[in-house]
Amino acid sequence: CVTAAEARELVGLSDEQHVGRVLAAKLLSAARESSLQMAMEKAAAKALKLGGLAAEKAAIDLAAAEASKVAVVKAEAMAREAAAWKAEAGAGDAALSTAKALAKERAEA
Repeated sequence: CVTAAEARELVGLSDEQHVGRVLAAKLLSAARESSLQMAMEKAAAKALKLGGLAAEKAAIDLAAAEASKVAVVKAEAMAREAAAWKAEAGAGDAALSTAKALAKERAEA
């Protein structure tokens, strides 16, 4: 597990910085990737303790699992970030429409 503070550090954010949808998606992705990396390192250390053929097989299995999981994590991260950008764009469009309607309403009053 990665704490929120650790995730902020991974992305390079200070505690005072506002986190919108896009940065939240980046924080989540960084935390998941870091957690995956830590889990893989623990599994590798355990495999080394086994030694011999068991360690070699464990290393091969670990490499295959890592490659697969990294691909999934990166795809999920890209999807989350794309959705966040789309949501922010939609929120901006809605705010702009509301502002225009209010301006028109006040101009007509």
